[in-house]
Amino acid sequence: WDTLVTINKNRLKNQVITTTDYNRTELVANQYNLLSQTSKQDYLNKLNTLKFSLGVTNDIAIASDDAVELSALQNQDQMLQNAIENRSDINVLKNNVEMMKSNISLQKSMAYPQPELGAIYNPQNTVPYVGIYATIDLPFFDRNQGEIKKSQVTKDKAEQELATSKERIKTEIGNAYASYKQFEQNAGNLKKMKEQSYQILSNVKYAYMRGGTTLIDFLEAQRTWYDSQENYYEAVYQHKESYIQLLYTTGLINQIAQ
Repeated sequence: WDTLVTINKNRLKNQVITTTDYNRTELVANQYNLLSQTSKQDYLNKLNTLKFSLGVTNDIAIASDDAVELSALQNQDQMLQNAIENRSDINVLKNNVEMMKSNISLQKSMAYPQPELGAIYNPQNTVPYVGIYATIDLPFFDRNQGEIKKSQVTKDKAEQELATSKERIKTEIGNAYASYKQFEQNAGNLKKMKEQSYQILSNVKYAYMRGGTTLIDFLEAQRTWYDSQENYYEAVYQHKESYIQLLYTTGLINQIAQ
């Protein structure tokens, strides 16, 4: 835009364009320069916030490539299996089930009678005697049944919660994967539209610089190109956001942490 302003300034001196056209060019240039400065400052602010969150002071670079190979995101069955194996909430539930099983074994071991044997020495009427004794709890084989049943019920609940969570994760993965693919398609389509609008802008600019079209047409082509850029980068942001959500849902995000 600065270049165009300079060119139009010379064209104004040569009376090729009107003062109104020049003022419009200068106004739009100032608006876009202000928008550019604001965007740069917003980016720096978010970068500083990220550095604070990470607890680092050195400069950091934002990676534009994907942290996990796309091939790992093509098979939903594999993603579900990975989620079951790696998601921390599922691991907690699986550990609870194993703990309940161990508790049942413990309670069953306490159901069997535990006989006691002993010896007694007691002097009585100056005549000491020695004896032995044995004890066994009655009834013999149905002790601790209440705790055993309670442990079994607790285990069944833990297993049901685990099964329900697996089904919920299956739904989450399906939704996250569908969103990921949709935003991927949106970004691809908008990229083509951005390239088309840039080609149109180049043609209109070429015609305008040679007096073949009006400034209004050029500004309209410029606005369309900026709008297509904004829509494209918004779609890219949504695609990256859905990508992170898919990694979290499948548990693949743990690969990044490792």
